[in-house]
Amino acid sequence: LLNPPNPKSNYIEQQQTVRRALTASGCSEAITYGFIEGNAGTAFLAEGEDPVRVANPLSEKYDILRPSLLPGLVDSLIYNRRREHHDIRLFEIGHRFTVNAGETAGVAVILTGASLLEHWSNTERKTDLYDLIGIIDTLCDALGIIATYTADTRPTFVPGQTSRISATGQAKPTKLLTLGYLGQIDPTFCRQRGLPAAGDDLYAAELDLGAAAAVATDRRRMIAQPLPRHPSVL
Repeated sequence: LLNPPNPKSNYIEQQQTVRRALTASGCSEAITYGFIEGNAGTAFLAEGEDPVRVANPLSEKYDILRPSLLPGLVDSLIYNRRREHHDIRLFEIGHRFTVNAGETAGVAVILTGASLLEHWSNTERKTDLYDLIGIIDTLCDALGIIATYTADTRPTFVPGQTSRISATGQAKPTKLLTLGYLGQIDPTFCRQRGLPAAGDDLYAAELDLGAAAAVATDRRRMIAQPLPRHPSVL
């Protein structure tokens, strides 16, 4: 090796940071199709947003480009749940497509089942919204983001169990930028997608990686100051 390797792009470094943080939180990475069923994709679209439709789809199950990472993760979780896997934590890093916003990068997380690994010293507790918030806090901390949560509503999420994730950047510290949403997925939608009646509640979050990069603190530029050699005089 005669020359040092080229530095990694900010996007690659961000992906690696996200992957490490979520894997350390007990999540497994999933890779789902970019083409999905129209009914599944449009269920996660906010009012006024339009999906990107495929001109000549091979099947009606692949007739739009995914506007969100959550439809694929929901189906992946249900696929595993129907095969007797009860405690499931998945995440995916990928791109979403809408007519309004174009192509954007995002990360999504989905959880169900027990909140802790099975052990004789633990009492069983089901995953809830606070487990998901803890994972998102861990992710934001790894990215150098201080996130705030505000009650909100979102299509296919349960009202009262949904929050908007926001943060402020260094350039405009008084302006909140929306990073994404988290909450409980509507049980009716989950049943329609094939979740067994005995299945637990599903909790999911999705963040815009572009927005996250805009407010993240570049920790490579953080400078540590040495401690004073002599104690302060009171």
